[in-house]
Amino acid sequence: MRRANTGLRPRESESFDIAFDWYLDGGQYFSAAAFYKIIDNQISTVTSEEDIDGVLYTVTQPVNLDQVSVSGLELSYTDDAFEFLPAPFNGLGVAANLTLMDGKDGPAPGGSLIAQPDYLYNIAGLYNYGPFSAKLTYNYVDDRPTSATQAEYQYEQLDLQLRYQLTERLQMQVEGRNIQNNPRKNIYTDSGVLREINDFGNSWWFGVSYRY
Repeated sequence: MRRANTGLRPRESESFDIAFDWYLDGGQYFSAAAFYKIIDNQISTVTSEEDIDGVLYTVTQPVNLDQVSVSGLELSYTDDAFEFLPAPFNGLGVAANLTLMDGKDGPAPGGSLIAQPDYLYNIAGLYNYGPFSAKLTYNYVDDRPTSATQAEYQYEQLDLQLRYQLTERLQMQVEGRNIQNNPRKNIYTDSGVLREINDFGNSWWFGVSYRY
């Protein structure tokens, strides 16, 4: 059974960040940022056995944890257009970022926080030429704890976006998400045994926008 916790305290945090940005020639951009967060009253969920009127129940409810923290590093790079290439290939570009995270005193194995992967990254191929633009994005997320004993297994996703400017005001758009139809898996962290598979499929949007 699930039960609310009326004594739950609000989550509070202090955050320390430092970042550096470099704007290079030809639309290139690089950034590096580090962060450290101290979190009080972090909210988590626990499951325990409890005797209620002589009957043993499995009770799940939210609770406050002691102080936890998470630190990390973020790196990003963008080049809007490969100007050194001849037309029409000079419309190609790339954007990429990487995030590394390390939790401490969290409820998951290794002190990680719930829903905190150790790292994630994405890489996008860009193309802009005349009225046409395209963006193909690859996303990867490492194992992400969903409880003290379970985790969402590492997953990858490929998304696509196409746009065509018919007139100055009228634009057509096509967008596809998870076009490889990759499922998401949940595992037991102590053994790596598969717990469940969630197959969300892929989705497509077709649209037309008009700007007044």
